[in-house]
Amino acid sequence: MGIGHSVIAKNMRLMRNNLKVLSETPDVIAELERLISTVTPPVMGKAVYDCNIVATMLHYGIDTILTHNVKDFTPRYDGMITVMPLI
Repeated sequence: MGIGHSVIAKNMRLMRNNLKVLSETPDVIAELERLISTVTPPVMGKAVYDCNIVATMLHYGIDTILTHNVKDFTPRYDGMITVMPLI
């Protein structure tokens, strides 16, 4: 059945009003390029999206991520960010 459009719209308004959206600036892209060329194991495929999240975090001074996908961020970004399991 899924979630209705009115519920989705309400949740979007709540998020927009209560969360800060971080822009993907040229400096974030530069950080992404730096990470792609330096982290191990190498970033390939879908891992670029996670790398972009980390680049954004580093640029904006965010040091911790709460995620279901701990394995997507460790060990590649150990020492750069703190990864906390959601559950």
